[in-house]
Parts: sequence; C-alpha cells; structure tokens
Amino acid sequence: MNAEGLTILSCTKLAGEKKNVNSEEKKLALSNSEADEKEKKKGAMQLTEVLHMQMEVQKQLHEQLEVTPITL
Repeated sequence: MNAEGLTILSCTKLAGEKKNVNSEEKKLALSNSEADEKEKKKGAMQLTEVLHMQMEVQKQLHEQLEVTPITL
C-alpha cells in the first residue's frame, strides 16, 4: 500500500521524539524547582542572619542607654 503522509513508522518515530522532549522538559523543570528551593533556603538563611545582627545591634544600643543615662 502506497500512502502519502504519515506512516506507522514515522508516527512511532515522532512519538518517541516527543517522549524524549517531554522527559527532558520534566528534568529541566525539576532541576529549576530544585534550584528555586535552594535559593529560597539561601534567602531564608540570609534573612535569619540579618535579623540576628539587628537584634545584637539593638541589644548593644539598649545596653548603652542603660549605662549612660541622659541628663538634661
């Protein structure tokens, strides 16, 4: 049978190629989400460090106010 257009072989080949593309897209999406998660954790750690530093500065300022009372 001589038919123009898609054959079973070409359909199978195209389906296999699409499957490979989908698999690669899933891997890329997974690696992107893992990278996003790492960035979120890194940002959370930086925020924690900044808040800790701020608390230390506030503590030192409070101690200075206690040690040196303001006289008017």
